[in-house]
Parts: sequence; C-alpha cells; structure tokens
Amino acid sequence: MKSKQRSLFPVAASLAVLLTLPPAWAVKVVGEPPPGKAAPESRPAFTEPRGTINRIDLGSNTIVVDGVAYVFSGALVVVHASNPAVNGNALKLRQGDRIRFAVRKEANAARERITEIWVLDDKTPAPKPK
Repeated sequence: MKSKQRSLFPVAASLAVLLTLPPAWAVKVVGEPPPGKAAPESRPAFTEPRGTINRIDLGSNTIVVDGVAYVFSGALVVVHASNPAVNGNALKLRQGDRIRFAVRKEANAARERITEIWVLDDKTPAPKPK
C-alpha cells in the first residue's frame, strides 16, 4: 500500500504547484499588447486616396500623384473612366488627370502599389489638399 501512496504523492505535489503558479508563466502570444493596453494603431492595408497625376514613368513603373511616388504597372492596374478611350487602359492616363485610386502596401516593398484607378470627370469635386 505504501508504494501506491509514494507514486501518487509526486503527481499530487506537481499538480498543486502548477495550479498555484502565477499567470506570468502562461504562454504569451507574440505581438499581442500587454494586458490593459490597447494595440497600437496601424495603417489599414487598403486605402483610396485622391489626387492629380503629376508624372507617369512607365520605364520605372512609377506614377507620381500629388508629389507622392507609387509603384504602377500599367498592365496590371484596372482603370475606370467615363471616357471609353481611357476606360480599362492605364496607358491612356495623362499628367493632370484627377484620379481616385486604391493602393496596397506589400510586405517587402518600400512604396505602395496602385491596384485600381477611377478617373474623375469635371463634375466630381476636386480632391482636398493633404
């Protein structure tokens, strides 16, 4: 009978120790804020800014809108315009065109990539300055 008591004692003692340990020994998820603190604000992955095209450089796959350079691959960008000649054709965009556009921040890229463009016509209110 004593051998059974001896074999149960280490199990019971270990269980008692585990149940009384502070929560600091619990597993923490990497990247989670500490308890009681809010997560830092981060920029959403998808935004739709507006602006005027300053320059398009197809050689370096760059478009500059209101002084900010974005990655731009004309063949991969969806273009929406009321003008049928421009609709669907990013190569028909010109300096001075007012646009609204969708961008994506890619994981290892320094700049944002434009994924979709809406050409604003004369009836659309001008974009507000940043």
